[in-house]
Amino acid sequence: ESHRIGDEIEADIRKEYPRAFITIHVEPCRDIADCKRCGEFCTNKNNNK
Repeated sequence: ESHRIGDEIEADIRKEYPRAFITIHVEPCRDIADCKRCGEFCTNKNNNK
């Protein structure tokens, strides 16, 4: 799902800036114990407690 979202964001940016070079790289959550780093939007922290 994260790659699909990244692709959609890239497409939206290209609509406004057709000559832009865009790369979105999604990093997996590696340390569930340190979810403060991801912020409140992290959906993984509640699934792995």
